[in-house]
Amino acid sequence: MDVQLAGLLDGVETAMRVRSEYDIPLIFLTSNSDDATFRRAREAEPSAFLSKPFRGRDLTFAIELALRSSAAARASPATLTALPDFPRGESAMLFQDRLFIRVKERLARIMLKDILWVEADDYYCWVCTRSQKYLVTKTLKRFGKLLPQEAPFFRCHRSYLVNLQAGD
Repeated sequence: MDVQLAGLLDGVETAMRVRSEYDIPLIFLTSNSDDATFRRAREAEPSAFLSKPFRGRDLTFAIELALRSSAAARASPATLTALPDFPRGESAMLFQDRLFIRVKERLARIMLKDILWVEADDYYCWVCTRSQKYLVTKTLKRFGKLLPQEAPFFRCHRSYLVNLQAGD
């Protein structure tokens, strides 16, 4: 939804009315990216706020994450009972020797030793194991700070963290 709409209501007011009637994900896509507009738009609890001009990939990622977050919010409480303190809005959280990543309506547990590498993808990163890739809504820098200092990960390139102990 755009913040600027023709008519009696602007996009923020329209979004808040839609939110009051329907439980659907909402993404603002607007050329108004000043702080005041963002603070006002935040009241509608959007899943994302993208500024124009935007890149198609950013919009695609925002839509995917909005849909996943929406599905997770609708999931039964039993789905998340294993980790009651998982912060809202976080897509990955470290517990000792394992990482939990939100994937659709569930949490995927990944042992740190099973991560082969982590790859930067703009404002996101991919956690790669032998069997699967997981999208995490953190930059590679923020993801790296999540890992314990003693973890065997090395940033070999601006876009990659590799597990030095992964291998055959």
